[in-house]
Amino acid sequence: MDKSKKIKYVGTAIKIIIVLFSFGYIYSKVFDEMEKDEFKNLSPLDTIGESMGLFSLAVLMVFLNWGLEAAKWKFLMSRIEKISFLKSYKAVLSGVTVSIFMPLKMGEYVGRVLHLNLENRIKGAVLTVYGSMAQLFVTVLLGSLSMFYFLPKMYDLSTNMHLLWYYLYVVLALLLNLFMLVGLLNPTFLVNVINKTPLPKGWKKYFRVLSLYKPSALFKDVLIISLLRYLVFSFQFYFCLQVFNVDLPLFDGMVIISITFLFLSFLSISALLELGFTRSAICLELVHVFYGSNFSQSKITDANVWQASTVLWLINLAVPALLGALFLYGVKIFKSDK
Repeated sequence: MDKSKKIKYVGTAIKIIIVLFSFGYIYSKVFDEMEKDEFKNLSPLDTIGESMGLFSLAVLMVFLNWGLEAAKWKFLMSRIEKISFLKSYKAVLSGVTVSIFMPLKMGEYVGRVLHLNLENRIKGAVLTVYGSMAQLFVTVLLGSLSMFYFLPKMYDLSTNMHLLWYYLYVVLALLLNLFMLVGLLNPTFLVNVINKTPLPKGWKKYFRVLSLYKPSALFKDVLIISLLRYLVFSFQFYFCLQVFNVDLPLFDGMVIISITFLFLSFLSISALLELGFTRSAICLELVHVFYGSNFSQSKITDANVWQASTVLWLINLAVPALLGALFLYGVKIFKSDK
């Protein structure tokens, strides 16, 4: 067997392993959750059937969610490789497939750059990380603002100590958001910071690609799209909560969701940790604080929040991951993998 055929078989084997890992992880985690005693007698399909219109809207928004991400990634790749919107969409879903089981969501970068030409993949990974940082900034910004509103509900700010901690949080949050914004809108600043790190010189050269983008373009085509995408998946979560009878006022509901995403952004080391139980545990605690002593009268249970969170995970991550597996078939992992 010649070398090119061996490489082709190795590439095919890698793609099969990725797909099997993704399918296996999704299957095992979902059914592990559903086998828990407190959730065995639930009938989520019946509940969904009672609010089919709202649920259908949440499902349709999945395409918008990943479509916005595809548009952002297409723009970021435009300086190194011209790709179509469809190819960008396929790459984004492939990233979801690989990120399901890889730690620190590294699979998101790996799965996407496989759709690029081999010589552009490292630069593409750098730009993908930049796009993720932009999305993280929006999450931190809106989560921080929501905390400004929510903390007074958790603590009595009439005491000097609580008030001091509140002001300290406000100052630190503002400084963090300002630092992130300056870094994101000033790529040259980022490149200079990276140049001063102990990274090997051979690695540092790939970060220079960031300086090819103007701040105005980054604001319009990256940060604004990140904000729009954030609003889409926030409303998806709100609609899912409504479907499963977690009736929260719109403003307070979006505040709770923003703080939930803020905590998830720091806790999640893989897409699996965003599964319903993790998300619902955070959200439920916030709902408890919102209702206070009236929680027992609200008719909201752990199961309500868990079902909403799990359904959101299924439609926003699990199903796209399964679709992304199909798009991995045609990618070329190695140069001679034809």
